[in-house]
Amino acid sequence: MKNKKIIILLTVIVFLVQAACAVGGTTATTQAPPPVENVGNQAATGIALTQATQQVVEAPPDTPEPLEVLPTSTPEVPTFTAVPPVQGNVNYGANCRTGPGANFRNVVVLNQGTLVDVIGTSKATDNSTWWQVSNAVQADCWLIDAALTISGDKSSVVKVVSPPTPTPVPAPTWGGAWTIWMGQTSLEEIVSINFVQNGNELTTRFYAFGTGINFVGTVSEDGMAVYGSVRPDTISVPFPAVFKRNPSNLNQFLGSYNWPGMTEVDAPWCGAKGGAAKPDPCKSH
Repeated sequence: MKNKKIIILLTVIVFLVQAACAVGGTTATTQAPPPVENVGNQAATGIALTQATQQVVEAPPDTPEPLEVLPTSTPEVPTFTAVPPVQGNVNYGANCRTGPGANFRNVVVLNQGTLVDVIGTSKATDNSTWWQVSNAVQADCWLIDAALTISGDKSSVVKVVSPPTPTPVPAPTWGGAWTIWMGQTSLEEIVSINFVQNGNELTTRFYAFGTGINFVGTVSEDGMAVYGSVRPDTISVPFPAVFKRNPSNLNQFLGSYNWPGMTEVDAPWCGAKGGAAKPDPCKSH
């Protein structure tokens, strides 16, 4: 009986202990959820740690990329076809001028047979053709077409715009008293003569070498040259003579004459007036 009471008492005690534990456990384990800002802070902290980890990673040193070696090639050199120069041969003692036209100033008289390079062409106001020429003696001047025989392609010559037409300058006259020097040095005659000019005709008569001598010539348009013939009284056939005014001193002329049948004789004949000295050289070519 006594044991039965003890068992009942133990049973009640166990029941009470289990009930107390159940009530206490529920109260102790109930906790409030973490605040929202703590969650955000944790996320930001995670991102920062991730970025820091990425930044800490050391990048490998820069390694230069290998240069691309291109194949070498020989540059192509253009080929040019040389244009043969256009050249000219002077047909007679001709005035070479500063421009295309007889109204331009004469620069130099180019002798027959002079070779020149033809570097330009133009038309004069009278529609005549002129050629711009150059050589070792004269750098740049103009010859009329009739004074030049051209070899080469005329169509390749550059067309040049004519310089302004100069103010006309009166041609120098030949009339009046001159002192002339005729013949080679060993047989030179010094004579005073009087040229008579009528238009473009020039005449004179004088005595030299023991005989009377007649001269008749034609003055060029610009007055810088005379082309004529000489006939001594002792010779029936006249022979040619050419006078050329000195461009740097119009009171002088250079010239020459040839005895008929004696082509080896090409004697000087020059003159001066107004106190000018004998031209040096005396012979024009």
